[in-house]
Amino acid sequence: MSKKLSEQDINVYRTMFEKIDIDKSGTIDQNELAVIMKELTEGKITNEEIAQMMTEADGDSDGKIDFEEFIKQMEKIN
Repeated sequence: MSKKLSEQDINVYRTMFEKIDIDKSGTIDQNELAVIMKELTEGKITNEEIAQMMTEADGDSDGKIDFEEFIKQMEKIN
């Protein structure tokens, strides 16, 4: 993690991550990302945009976003 996060920040991110991780696998796949992004954008995001988000967030290119990768993305937007 690039900066020292408070325990409260980590707990907030963990809660968000767990809500997105629908199958409770410990990672977020592209389908799970699509569900939340379509909800947040009221369906106005394209599958191509979701694929691009996935590529940007998936640091190790394993097709999944783990918690550490999720935190890195959250830090970029906060």
